[in-house]
Amino acid sequence: MVSYAYLNDQNEQNQSRILASQKSSYKGSARILLSSFYRPHPTEHPRAFDQTNVDRLKVIFRNQGIRRTHRNNHIPVLLSEDDLHLALQRSDVQESDLINHPMGSPPLLKFQEHSLRYLHGRHRLAAAESLLDQNDRWWIVDIYLENTANNALIGHLQHAYSSEGNLSDGEIFRKILLSKEEGDLTEEHFWWSRLSKTKTRTLNQLLKNELYQVAFGNLVCMPGLWPGLELGALHRFLTLKCDEEILRYLEWIRIAWFEILGKNHRLVTSVDDYTVRALQLRAPGISESDNQIICELFESRINGDWQLFPGCDVELRAGIRLKVLQAKERIPSLRTFFDDLLYLEPLANCMKTLIGSPSKASLKMSIWASFRSMFEGDRGDFNNGYRELWLYAMRNFPEMVSIPPLKEPKRPKPEISKPNQEILCEFAQLALKFGFRSQTIEKFEHEKVEAVIARDFFLRTRPQDEYLYDKRLLETESAKLVASLQKFTKIRSQPLTPLLSSPDVELTRRSGKPYELDHSGDRRYLFPRNMHNLNLQHGVSTFFCKRSFYFCFF
Repeated sequence: MVSYAYLNDQNEQNQSRILASQKSSYKGSARILLSSFYRPHPTEHPRAFDQTNVDRLKVIFRNQGIRRTHRNNHIPVLLSEDDLHLALQRSDVQESDLINHPMGSPPLLKFQEHSLRYLHGRHRLAAAESLLDQNDRWWIVDIYLENTANNALIGHLQHAYSSEGNLSDGEIFRKILLSKEEGDLTEEHFWWSRLSKTKTRTLNQLLKNELYQVAFGNLVCMPGLWPGLELGALHRFLTLKCDEEILRYLEWIRIAWFEILGKNHRLVTSVDDYTVRALQLRAPGISESDNQIICELFESRINGDWQLFPGCDVELRAGIRLKVLQAKERIPSLRTFFDDLLYLEPLANCMKTLIGSPSKASLKMSIWASFRSMFEGDRGDFNNGYRELWLYAMRNFPEMVSIPPLKEPKRPKPEISKPNQEILCEFAQLALKFGFRSQTIEKFEHEKVEAVIARDFFLRTRPQDEYLYDKRLLETESAKLVASLQKFTKIRSQPLTPLLSSPDVELTRRSGKPYELDHSGDRRYLFPRNMHNLNLQHGVSTFFCKRSFYFCFF
């Protein structure tokens, strides 16, 4: 694992190497006709070209002008000494003119058509070519000699242009993993240097866990998944200690997308950002509206290429289309993963109330340590009980950890209530029923729920720092209240069954922490029977999304 201090030291050394190489290899600037730049064939790095980025740059050029004389917009090229001297002779230009020229007006160097290769700038050239007048199509390049430019300088030049497309945290994370896989330390150090100190520390902490490194590494082959990852949120999920649940979700992302691709590894680069954004959270195998939207998208083109899974031939696309339309669960992504972590967080806080003091082990392993089965080490009994506890948390989290559901539009904010002692007691007794033991759980073993309610009532309404307390009086009055509460019989209702067919909910309600009305409407359905034995038929309801969330993590 690369340490933060080591990265700082290596970045400083890398900068020194870059400056030394730049000083020895830089020869100056020149204007180059757009027709002279090399044009890759569409099959050569097909996903390196992003028409969306070209369109973005065209808008910038129209609004701000095509600032091709600005130093930051120069395109770097590597030339051999022979190629440079040949171009100078052909253009009747002195080598000194490449350095000594009026600001913004370097000499024009002539190259054969489509012969000049460059380190970056493909999107700028494509945008400029569509906007510049036929007689004014040139761009400025910075020339470096290839025999004196080291790898550190080349890497720096390839990534230095900021307007080529601001990479998201997720894309930088992906570049780090790719560099690590290829053993390219120079490249890896460059991408680490693009992160803030806080994000570097957080990502280092994540990658110390080899299982996480492998799980995320299994997704690097699909570039469109990564723009949805926010490193700023990583520290929150690391503190959850839900390693097994998180790894299960990441593996489900991999399985779902490889299933869509027909397990054809050659098609992974066709999973681009637009495709992921268009398909995530859709369930066309159960939703007619999702099915219709996706069918239309599969027929759509942008600039001659397919909107979904670009670069695939007709036969392969037909197979992919069939697989997508068969999807009967929410199609996952790293975006939906981070959204759903916001729902997992309060549930994990509920589960932590069972184990008392924090542990270095994962939450599941800490609870496993408290499990006592009739049969030593019976994982089946453990997993059933473990999932039931999570479902209890899904039903009751707002009353257990004082984290409310999301606010409904045009309604007041949900109230943040103090933890409900009756519900926490019931939760602990449910854990006891399934064979879990801990000091926190056993505290409730012989205690009546009514006694917990009575004590909590007096402590809340008569705070000890405001009232004189007589222990005997508290016990006497609590006993009276317990006796009164026990006169009421709780209705033991059976879990209700949700509608098997329902209208689709909008995408914003298909992932993440539930909205207030969705939570209150669905909590009565969140029991094992409905999760495991129900055959939902049509429509993506909020209950369907909670069940999908449940299977993603558990």
